[in-house]
Amino acid sequence: MTDIVLLQTWGLSKNAGSGDVRRKYLELTAQEKFQKVLLDDEHLQKEFTRVHEAYVNLLQQYSEEGLDSDDTYYPPEQVAKFMANSGIYHFLKENYLKAGEKLQQAYKTNQKDVLVLLYLGLFLMKKKSYVPAEKYFLDAANLDPNNEDVMFYLGENYARAGNYKKALYMFKRVAVTNPARKDINRKIKDASKKLGQKGSGGESLLKKISNIFSSPRGQ
Repeated sequence: MTDIVLLQTWGLSKNAGSGDVRRKYLELTAQEKFQKVLLDDEHLQKEFTRVHEAYVNLLQQYSEEGLDSDDTYYPPEQVAKFMANSGIYHFLKENYLKAGEKLQQAYKTNQKDVLVLLYLGLFLMKKKSYVPAEKYFLDAANLDPNNEDVMFYLGENYARAGNYKKALYMFKRVAVTNPARKDINRKIKDASKKLGQKGSGGESLLKKISNIFSSPRGQ
């Protein structure tokens, strides 16, 4: 039986169709608070998870009742968003294989979604595939060079790969953008210490990265 209380909670009538549910789901997940990496915010992780699970459960209920017909046309970017949200959900649940599959599907449909690029970078970083991860992070940087998450996770990727000079550069940019970012001072301190032990290097690539973040659109 369709969860009438949930429909009402979402501001939908008891006669709402599956298309209404999908549109409401897109509206809820498009809120600004969800347009960032949620790994360091347990409250938002739980909220996003609740929204996604409610959506999946409602569609399952509609399907069981034979009410899942939806003739709505969804533009490619919205189709990609459905897949991206599913990928993010599985990523937060640490089901990384499924997350990677859904995020890749979203990427094939829309290669200019910064959030998808970020999570794909994180997916590869967890697999210790730092060079492919860097590509996604840099693609995100080209689209949105002032994005705090882009700078932070690009720096984290460099640090894990042992490229401490580039990591330090990115972490310092984050500190300028948001001095209150969780753990950013520790990240700077750790990268500085490691850099002192290892020495410098990587000047040409560092210059290339600097150019991305100093141009208006990262071009």
